[in-house]
Amino acid sequence: HVNRLALSMTLTRLVNGVSGELQKGVYAKSVANLAESVGLPRILVDLRHEATHNALPSMSVLSIAAEQALVWLRDNYWRRQAGELEEQREQVGGILRELVDLSSEDGEGS
Repeated sequence: HVNRLALSMTLTRLVNGVSGELQKGVYAKSVANLAESVGLPRILVDLRHEATHNALPSMSVLSIAAEQALVWLRDNYWRRQAGELEEQREQVGGILRELVDLSSEDGEGS
């Protein structure tokens, strides 16, 4: 029971976190519509509803949902983050090379 509760809570928080970031405007949009707009698998939205308003889903359903959540996170978050980190690494590398070049020029002029 504790594992089902923990996994249900984790997946619910994922859906709430993603959909909450998208909730803008005067009128509230449904979690299902918001989740669909970013490609979040429907099973996660349905699981969130079940866990929040009805009964905890079975461990087999939670396992399937967790696998889909990990795929979604990899494709929509972690890969994007990795790309941004690579861009930052390249920018910092360029700045460091410029500093080394400037330092070399200063040393030659002394």
